[in-house]
Amino acid sequence: MKPARRHLTKLRGMVERLRSEIDQKLDQVVTRPKLISVPQIIEPLAPYDEKKIRETARIQASPESGLKLFDNALPEKRQLRPSGP
Repeated sequence: MKPARRHLTKLRGMVERLRSEIDQKLDQVVTRPKLISVPQIIEPLAPYDEKKIRETARIQASPESGLKLFDNALPEKRQLRPSGP
């Protein structure tokens, strides 16, 4: 088999696998329950895990990590510019 034909055969196989995967996803979309309330929509976008939040809140960052994050220019050390005219 010539290289061009081999690539074409491989490409057609990829297209067929993608079509099959898309068909499966479409079936899932059609059959799963519809989201009808704001909390149902928000929950997967912003999951709330109190245990994880509390664990993360206990982490103490070192001063060096703050300097590294802000490239040695911590926000609390910056001078505020006066607002207004």
